[in-house]
Amino acid sequence: MTEFARLTAQFELSGFPEGLDALYDQYAVDYQPHALMRRGLIGELCARFDAGTQNERRLFAALDEIEGNPELLKLSNFLVNDMCAARHRLDLDDYQAMEPKKGVAHADLFSC
Repeated sequence: MTEFARLTAQFELSGFPEGLDALYDQYAVDYQPHALMRRGLIGELCARFDAGTQNERRLFAALDEIEGNPELLKLSNFLVNDMCAARHRLDLDDYQAMEPKKGVAHADLFSC
C-alpha cells in the first residue's frame, strides 16, 4: 500500500481525482513541513465576510488540528500544492469537496 493510499484510508478521505499516488510520491521526496496557511488570512477573511467569533474559532481549531498532525499536514499540503499546480485539471473534472470521515474533529472544514 502506498503512503498516499494509507493516509487516505486512515482518514477515510475521498473525492480526489484518480492517479494522485504517483504525484504524492514525487511531492513527498522533497517535502519540508510548513504551515498550511497564514492565520492572518483567516482573520482577514472572517472580518471581511463577518463570519463571527464562533466560526473564526472553529476555523482556527480546524487549522490547529491539521497542523498538529504531521501526517495530515503533509497530506493537506500535498493536496493544496496539487490543486494549485493542476488547476486546469480541476476545471475539466467534476471537483468534489474532500471530507475525512474519521480521525479529525472538524472534518467539515477540511476542504476549506
